Amino acid sequence: MSYPTLAFDDTEIPASVVREWALKAASGLAALGVAEGDVVAVMMRNEPEAVVAILAAGHLGAYWCGLN
Repeated sequence: MSYPTLAFDDTEIPASVVREWALKAASGLAALGVAEGDVVAVMMRNEPEAVVAILAAGHLGAYWCGLN
């Protein structure tokens, strides 16, 4: 999986940091029982953490569903 560099406000978050965060989040989702084929609902502001949640779900083979 490829991880992007994120730009938010005046901050740039390197791809290596995004990858680290996404893998930690994926570990947390897996500990909650999320597995391949599951759907993860993401209700967050349009901030880097939302991208990390989406990448974490994808890392596990889960689908994400954005909620407004």
